[in-house]
Amino acid sequence: MRREPGASSHASCFAVAQLEVLAANVAANVSRHEPLIRAAVEAGADLVVFPELSLTGYELGDAVRLAILPDDGCLDPLRTLAAIHDITVVVGAPLHRNRELFLGALALGPSGSIALYTKHHLGAFSPEASPSGPIPPPEWSVFSPGAANPLIRCGESRAGLAICADINHREHVARAAARGAGLYLAGVFSIPSDVDNDHRTLAAYARDLGLAVGFANYCGRTGGLWSGGRSAIWSPTGECLGELPACGPGLVIARRGPGVWHGEVVRVS
Repeated sequence: MRREPGASSHASCFAVAQLEVLAANVAANVSRHEPLIRAAVEAGADLVVFPELSLTGYELGDAVRLAILPDDGCLDPLRTLAAIHDITVVVGAPLHRNRELFLGALALGPSGSIALYTKHHLGAFSPEASPSGPIPPPEWSVFSPGAANPLIRCGESRAGLAICADINHREHVARAAARGAGLYLAGVFSIPSDVDNDHRTLAAYARDLGLAVGFANYCGRTGGLWSGGRSAIWSPTGECLGELPACGPGLVIARRGPGVWHGEVVRVS
């Protein structure tokens, strides 16, 4: 389904995607993105956001080998879907830029444009995250902290992006709001013990700053740890518009109508 130019409503409609990935298998993971993108299109979304490092999984030991450039051919199937269906697709990958390695998000626009976000606040898991085995190395041992921070068009709104630990820094979302963002969309890898706190944090940002806020998380296992799933969206009043369960892929859709937001949860097999 292709939307004709100008056919979509000026009101914002966006989605957060939850998926399970294969470790370090970019081609397979690109394929896993495709049905979720198509489902977002069917729901009328102008933009869909995927979790942190969604193309590779949270495989920091392989980040150097798996890192891509913005024009990498592995993105071609996703670029094609964005163009055919008139949707912006935000995916995560290790990113080569200016001879440094960043933890990045690439916003693939329907016109062929690519906007790059690089994670500002690098994180690390505590030993308690996986008491039965090794945990991923600290992100700062692999990546450089980033500064690229575009606002992405979504209908009549603009969206600020975040990657995981960025959401723990209130000034990060406050700067997005001050620059004119009406949406704040985070691609994350949040483990089960962290999801409740992440939800409380993001709901408070939504309510306090008057933003629609999205949380796109993995389901399943990645980087040696289980993800907590429960991808969700909150309205600018802090109301949860929809939340996926911990297990299984799917979308949460948010639509803004005249003076009100509506949410929908879509399971995708």
